[in-house]
Amino acid sequence: EGMRDMSNAGVTSGTEASWGGRIVMNEDDFVSNAVSMYYDKTLWYECQGQARSLVNTLFDRNKNLSIVDHAINDALVNMDDRRRLDLVGSLLWHQNFRSTEYFSRWIELKE
Repeated sequence: EGMRDMSNAGVTSGTEASWGGRIVMNEDDFVSNAVSMYYDKTLWYECQGQARSLVNTLFDRNKNLSIVDHAINDALVNMDDRRRLDLVGSLLWHQNFRSTEYFSRWIELKE
């Protein structure tokens, strides 16, 4: 449904790279295109190259790595504040330790 009215060549998602497959409107066309991609080696490699190009464009390693690196460093620097504000995490840790305590009591009574 979300890909309706989009042609194969028109899908760019903000980049010049095209979609590495076929966009279809029904199940029969989907099956037909999947089979043709399976048996046509040239078509398969063409779509594979387009998909690689799209992934490399949308998920640029250098750009994304710097964002992740910054987020990790920020989390490490502000670790105490993050832990203090993480109420759900605190509640889960508390419940986990309480369940361990009750389990150990049960084992003691059983023995």
